Amino acid sequence: MSQNNISTPVPAYTIAILGTKSPHTLTIPGRLPGLNEYTEACRTNAHKGNKMKREAQEAVMWQIMAQMRRVRFASCYLFGRT
Repeated sequence: MSQNNISTPVPAYTIAILGTKSPHTLTIPGRLPGLNEYTEACRTNAHKGNKMKREAQEAVMWQIMAQMRRVRFASCYLFGRT
C-alpha cells in the first residue's frame, strides 16, 4: 500500500503595514490565539493568560525581526498618540 503524503496547509496571517504605501507585508505562520481563548485562559488562571499572551507576542516579534530585517521607514506613527 502506498501512503499519500498530503500536507495540510499551515494557517498564516498576512498583514499589510498600515498608513504606508509600502509593498511590504508580514506573514505570520501558524495560528494566534483569539480573544475568546485568551479570556478563557485568564479566567482559568492569570498566569496561564499571561503565558499565552507572552508566547503570541514573542512569536510575532521573531517573525518581524526575521522578515523585516532590511526594511527601513522614513517615519513612525503610533496609534492613539497625539
